[in-house]
Amino acid sequence: MSVYQASAQIGRIGALGGGEWSLQRLTDVTVLFGKNGSGKSLLLRAWRDQNPTIAHYVAPERTGELSFNPSYMQQQLEAQGRREVSSRNYGPQYREQVISRIQTYFLRRGEIRQGSPPGHPSELEELLSQLVPDFSVTIHARNPPYQLVRLSNEERITNVDSLSSGEAQLFTVALDILTMAAIWELEDKHQRLLLIDEPDAHIHPDLQIRLADFLLAVCRRFDLQVVVATHSTTLLAALGQFGGTSTGVIYLDRRQEELTAQTFDDVHKELAACLGGHALMGPLFAAPLLVVEGDDDYRIWRQVPRHHIVGSR
Repeated sequence: MSVYQASAQIGRIGALGGGEWSLQRLTDVTVLFGKNGSGKSLLLRAWRDQNPTIAHYVAPERTGELSFNPSYMQQQLEAQGRREVSSRNYGPQYREQVISRIQTYFLRRGEIRQGSPPGHPSELEELLSQLVPDFSVTIHARNPPYQLVRLSNEERITNVDSLSSGEAQLFTVALDILTMAAIWELEDKHQRLLLIDEPDAHIHPDLQIRLADFLLAVCRRFDLQVVVATHSTTLLAALGQFGGTSTGVIYLDRRQEELTAQTFDDVHKELAACLGGHALMGPLFAAPLLVVEGDDDYRIWRQVPRHHIVGSR
């Protein structure tokens, strides 16, 4: 069983004023929400650097081919080596590293599809298929270590050019999360902290809802504590609607050091169901709302939630 962190003290870099972020009332899934430049990525990377053996960081800019590179194998076999050491939120060989970790997973457990040890390949494939239902997914210990087939025309995908940016994003992020979670389970890791930076980039809102369901299912199945940084009100609303009180939201402001997560209680869940991906979902956790009246109501309403300006005319 993973040890849950209800609070964390994270060192802040000098560009943000130094000191520490003090995070309180963390939940199973905590969403970091805030404007560009508020420090979301910096916080996640600082958190990773303070916890290199128990934390895994999923970078937002994920590039590379869907190919197996054996040079990553030894790195993946070492717990310390799995840490993404880049100081940037950019992974130029991200996809190759993820594909190579499939082999690391099989080296840890052997080519066994049923019974003990835990984290069966068929279980990972089922979770993947729920997220990318237009594809058939198989993982194995051979090279290449995956088989991805588009169901509509039975096209076998062997390179990233055959996928849309959103499809490539979903497939590789899901593989990254699942293989890391399965390896942690095989190693019986006491703490399992998954830090995900803007997983919603290039993904249609409908698929963001599916992604939220996937993240919560993986969190529960593998005893993970998940922290997600996002700009997406759709993803925020879906995580709250599906996760309820197990989902919390921190609105990040670069001037603040004391940050307390607000959970999705019944009221917030009702509002999330009504608002969905509307821009008002963000300020719901950060600022009071003031009803305005006038000829340009719509323009004011669109600007208030985006800029946190409270005013009237």
